[in-house]
Amino acid sequence: MDNSSGHKRILLNAASAAIQVIVVGLMYFFLYRYLIKTLGPSQLGIWALVVSTSSIANLANFGITSGLVKFVADYKEVGDSEKMNKLIFTAFLSIIFFFVILILLGYLGVGFLIRQIIDKQYIALALKVLPYSLLCLFINEIAGVYTSILEGFQKNYLRNIIYICSSVVFLALSYLLVPKYGLLGVTYAQVIQSVVIFISAFFTGIYLITDFTLFKWNWDRVIFKQLISYGSRFQAVSVLQMLYEPATKALLTRFGGLPAVGYYEMASRLINQVRALIVNANQVMIPVVARASHKGMDEVRRLYERTMSVTLFVNAPLICAVISFSSFISFFWIGHIEPAFIFPLIVLSIAMFFNVMCGPAYYSSLGQGKLNLLVFVSLFMALTNLGLGLILGYFFKGHGVILSWGITFTAGSVLLIILYQRDLIVGFGRIFSRTDLFLMFVATLYTIVAILLERNFRYSNQAFFLAVAIFLLIFIPLILSNHNLKTFLKKST
Repeated sequence: MDNSSGHKRILLNAASAAIQVIVVGLMYFFLYRYLIKTLGPSQLGIWALVVSTSSIANLANFGITSGLVKFVADYKEVGDSEKMNKLIFTAFLSIIFFFVILILLGYLGVGFLIRQIIDKQYIALALKVLPYSLLCLFINEIAGVYTSILEGFQKNYLRNIIYICSSVVFLALSYLLVPKYGLLGVTYAQVIQSVVIFISAFFTGIYLITDFTLFKWNWDRVIFKQLISYGSRFQAVSVLQMLYEPATKALLTRFGGLPAVGYYEMASRLINQVRALIVNANQVMIPVVARASHKGMDEVRRLYERTMSVTLFVNAPLICAVISFSSFISFFWIGHIEPAFIFPLIVLSIAMFFNVMCGPAYYSSLGQGKLNLLVFVSLFMALTNLGLGLILGYFFKGHGVILSWGITFTAGSVLLIILYQRDLIVGFGRIFSRTDLFLMFVATLYTIVAILLERNFRYSNQAFFLAVAIFLLIFIPLILSNHNLKTFLKKST
C-alpha cells in the first residue's frame, strides 16, 4: 500500500468513525430524553447500573478480540490466509466457551450485588433486566471477532456503517417497545440490535478472508496460546477498566441514589460520545503502528508526535464546547437546568480532556504490544477510584464519588502519557509547538470563564447564538492553523 493510499484509508476510517459517533450520540440524545420523560431518572439509573455491572462478564473475553486486531493485521501483512482462518476459528470458539461459563457465574454475582445496593422497590425490575443485558454482552462479544477482522484490514469504515445502522434500529425499536414493556422494552431492543451487529459483521468479515471455511475444524493450539499470551495482559487492562464504571455507579447508588446515577449516566454518555469522536480516530492507528514497528522506533515516534498534536487541536475545542454549553445542553436534553446533570458533566469533561490526550499513547502501546504499562496505570486507577470514592463519598455524598472518578481519571491519563513518552524517549517540548501551547492557554482560560458564568445562566435564544458565535470565532482559526493537521489532510487528497 503506497503512502497516499494509506493516508486516504486512515482519513476514511477516521471520518466514518466521526459520523458513527455523531449518529450514535444523536440516538442516545433522543433515547435518554424519551426515557427520562416516560420512565424517570430512577429507572434510567437502574438500566445504567445493570448494564455497567453486568459488563464484568467481559472477563470471559480474555482480551481475545482486542488481540485479534493486531494478529489479523500481522497475518494480512505477510499474506498468510491459512493462519488467518485458524485465528478466526480459534478466537470464535474460545469466546463461546469462556463466555457461557462466566455469564452463568456473572448472573449470580451481579444479582447479589443488585440486592445489596438498590432500593427494594426496584430490585425485581433490575433482576428482570439483568439476563437480557448479559445476553447482549454474549452476542456482542461474538460479533467482536468479526468486527476485529474489519479493523485488522483497516476497513473500520465498514464496522462504523454497521454500528450506525444498528443504532438506528435500536432507537426505533425502543420507541416502539417501551410504551408496551417499559424498561424491559429497551433491553429487548438491545438484544435485537446485537443480533443485527453480529449478522452484519459476520458476513462482512468473512468476505475479506481468502478461502474462508465455516464448517472446517480449524482450532490451533499455538494461535490460542498467542491470543491468550497477548490477551491476558490486555485482559488485565480490560478487567481493571471494567471496574471503573461499575464501581463508580455502585458507589453513586449508595451515596447519591438512583436519580443521581441516571443523570450521571446521561452526562457520562454525552462526554463519552465526544471522546469517541477523537478516540475512534486514534484507534485506527493500531494496525498502522503495528506495521510501523517493523520499520523502527523513529517511525513510531514520528506517528506519535503528529497524532498528539492533531489530537490536541480537536480535543481542546470539543471539551470546551461541552463545558461552556452545559446549561444549554441540560435545557435542551432534560427540559430544565438540572444541577445533578451539569456537575458530573463538567467534572467528566475536564477529566476526559486528559484521557483523550493519552489516547495516542494507549493505542500506540497496543499496536506495539507493550501492555505492561497499561496494566500498571489501569491498576493505579482502579484502586485509587475505589479508595478515594469511598472516602469522598462518605464526606460529600454523590458529588464526592463523581469528584473521585474525575481526579482518578485525570491522574491516570497524565501518568500514562508521562510513562509512555519516557519509554519512547520523547519530551513534551518536541511534541507541542508554540501554536499548540497557545491553544491550551486559550482553552484553559475559556473553560474557567465558562464555569464562572455558569452560576448566572439564564436561557435565551440570543444567549445561545452569541455563545456559539464567540466559540467559533475563537477556535476555528486556531484549529486550521495546526501544521500537522494541514499536512495530514494534504497527503490524504
